[in-house]
Amino acid sequence: MTASPFPAAAELTAYLHRHLPPAAALRVEVADCAPGRLRLTAPLTANLNPHGTAFAGSQTMLGILAGWTLLFARLRQAGLTADVVIRDSHFSFRRPVTDDFWAEARLTEAQWQDFRADLAGNGRARLRLSTAVGDTSGPCGRHEGLYVALGEKIP
Repeated sequence: MTASPFPAAAELTAYLHRHLPPAAALRVEVADCAPGRLRLTAPLTANLNPHGTAFAGSQTMLGILAGWTLLFARLRQAGLTADVVIRDSHFSFRRPVTDDFWAEARLTEAQWQDFRADLAGNGRARLRLSTAVGDTSGPCGRHEGLYVALGEKIP
């Protein structure tokens, strides 16, 4: 188990497009990433609903993907292999998305250390993450997700 650099935005974007076809269809891009935060973007044109705003499912998916990708990248950086899945998902819509949009997930060091300790000790870990979703005018909604990692116990 060797720690490595945090994956670059381009590397994570390529991974999402290669392994999660809906991310490619929505034209999701990793715009900014670091161990404690990750921001995804998507163009409105690829995610329109009949009202000329972003489709609710696209907003929800971007929220889910931001949290999932942040955990995936942290695990990869730590040299850990685990499958990350979403167990529970809820999205609160505050206003329509009318422009290209983004989702930003944040992970505190304390959250990460607890998550990592649970994974090491039990071979599984749970983490609730809150992800903001917005457009050029500011926040539009919030995704709340419970993510689960399933891996091997670390001796």
